[in-house]
Amino acid sequence: MATAAGDDLTLSYVLGTSASESRPPVALTPRELLTESTRLRRDLDFTPGVAAN
Repeated sequence: MATAAGDDLTLSYVLGTSASESRPPVALTPRELLTESTRLRRDLDFTPGVAAN
């Protein structure tokens, strides 16, 4: 839903949360999920979120 709505901040949280699950719901590694979450947060200039990752 976040992707369809173009809500990158919410998507960054979804990816970050999925990275910490034992079985992520997508075919990416936890590291790839966290990397993408961080990239989205950097693109949004969301420094606290980058630090949290």
